[in-house]
Amino acid sequence: MKSIVPDVEEERVIDFIDSLITHLERKGLLFDGWQQQRDVRRRVKGEIRLMLLVKFKDKKDRIDDLMEAVFTALEETR
Repeated sequence: MKSIVPDVEEERVIDFIDSLITHLERKGLLFDGWQQQRDVRRRVKGEIRLMLLVKFKDKKDRIDDLMEAVFTALEETR
């Protein structure tokens, strides 16, 4: 995220990622093999986008890039 919006404080990014992962886990979207299910991938992307729009209203012009970066990172770590 910092490469896409370098002017955002690191603490704000960390808070966002923590709340995103908690949110996705509560919704039951992060389970073993979620990456192979197209409908789950689509829901995860949608949830990421919604949370980005809420938390980073001031960066609306970068939301698509941020969503892809966060999704890719999440996909690689889970």
